[in-house]
Amino acid sequence: MAYILAADENALVVDLMSIFLSEAGHEFLSTNGLSGLMSILEDGDDVPDVLILSADLEPGFLAELIYELRGVIGEPVPVLVTLPSSAADVPFEIQGIAGVDVLRKPFDSETFMNQVRGLLTAPSVGQ
Repeated sequence: MAYILAADENALVVDLMSIFLSEAGHEFLSTNGLSGLMSILEDGDDVPDVLILSADLEPGFLAELIYELRGVIGEPVPVLVTLPSSAADVPFEIQGIAGVDVLRKPFDSETFMNQVRGLLTAPSVGQ
């Protein structure tokens, strides 16, 4: 069982992730914004096994956000970035950051879970 933390402003997307991950036996915690995410990371003792971020949370500065969050966590945790179908530049912005994968919204259970499993089984991530 993995501990997966997500930040997404879309309640429906969060509900779907919760269903998919709980069916697979994972612990899932979510928030709808960056301030809530930072509070969870700064106040919590547990390090997430995977961090899921919506690209809509920080348009234009996602790479910086990933590095900042990894700094707060203290470990280079794997990150899954969910993108709206219209986002064209985000994959280029985060290209080359180790342990970061991209998933376009809307997504189905199989695609989502395959990407989460891939991040969970990937070799250790370096910053």
